[in-house]
Amino acid sequence: MGETLRSGAVSFESTLDRGLATIETLAVTTEGLRLSYEGTLEIAELIPDGKLILQNASDGSELAHMEFSHEKGMRSYDFSLVSPLVEDSSLTGSVNWQNLESCAIC
Repeated sequence: MGETLRSGAVSFESTLDRGLATIETLAVTTEGLRLSYEGTLEIAELIPDGKLILQNASDGSELAHMEFSHEKGMRSYDFSLVSPLVEDSSLTGSVNWQNLESCAIC
């Protein structure tokens, strides 16, 4: 079989203060797509508060974005997924870890 080459890039800039990562830039680009996140992440609980965006890497057009919101002190977050490719629709929900004894991957 012939050899296939794939290209990609990752960029990351963040600060960490008392278990809270403030992510200025987290971007992964490959094969014409770019996935980026900007916001915060509580490291111990893996709770995001920010925006995740999927874009066309060539022209920067947005394919979809997901917003995460989190109330400080709660082990839960809400999310909303929207895509300009699917007009007048969205997916919303919440993730609640309040009743978990401990985080299995923390």
